[in-house]
Parts: sequence; C-alpha cells; structure tokens
Amino acid sequence: MTQSDPPPPLPPRQPVEYGPGGPFASPRFDAYAMVVHLMGWTLFTTVILLLAVFIVPRFGEIFMDYRLDLPYPTKVLLRVSRFLTDGGAERFLLLLLLPVPFVHALAAGLLYPRAGRGRRLMYRLLVTLAITGVVLFVILALFLPYIALINAVSGNKR
Repeated sequence: MTQSDPPPPLPPRQPVEYGPGGPFASPRFDAYAMVVHLMGWTLFTTVILLLAVFIVPRFGEIFMDYRLDLPYPTKVLLRVSRFLTDGGAERFLLLLLLPVPFVHALAAGLLYPRAGRGRRLMYRLLVTLAITGVVLFVILALFLPYIALINAVSGNKR
C-alpha cells in the first residue's frame, strides 16, 4: 500500500439490538427486560407515592369537612394514604415490600428470554390490566364521594 492509495472502506455498521436476541442478551438472562421492569416499577411507585402523599390527603380533608358517608374504596384509599404519610412501624412494613420490584425484575430477566411469543403477550396484558386497575381504583375512590356530596348539597337523599 502506497501513500496515494485510499484506505480500505470500513464494513457497514450493524445496529445494536438491546432486546432479546441482541448481543447483550444471553439465552438464560435478559438484562434489557430487567432494566425495563425496574424502570416501570420506579415510575409506577413514584406516581402512586405522589398521589398518596400529596393529593389524597387533600381530598380526605375535603371529605371530612362535609362529614360524608364515604364509599368503601375511598376509605381504603384514605387509609393507605395515612399509612404512607404517618411515621412509625408502618414504614418498617413498607421496607419489607422493597425487594418485590427487584425480585420481579430479576424474574423477568430470567424468564422472559425463554418465554414464547404468546406468553410474552399474555404477560404484557396482565401487567397492563394490573396497572390500569390500580389507576381506575384511585380515580373511582377519589371521585365517588363527589356524587354523595352533590346529592347532599342538592338535598337529594337516595
């Protein structure tokens, strides 16, 4: 090769796949699935804690001011919020639940590469339904008492 010869062309770059089957996934463990599950748990926990610590107590004060007979889901949500905002032994119980996201993410990393397409779709559906169920429970628990409040203010006793 002389100085006037151009260098040989580089081979085309191959895109790096981070999902199952990529260079970072082994047949026994999928780190990508584990990281995605940990990020999902982090987002879900953050949203639930923000709701339980900042929003639900304000609704609880409003409901207590009107002395409404609250529906059972609202009572449960207010108790959970009180459990998370009060100090003491309750926080110790919360610390016992801390390993759950990590165990779930580790299990996903171990089991996801071996699962077939149908099992993966079923798993995604179940996770989506669980998250949607929790969100719907919170929404209903916070807004069902407004129906009782409207009936109390308008004078309807049903």
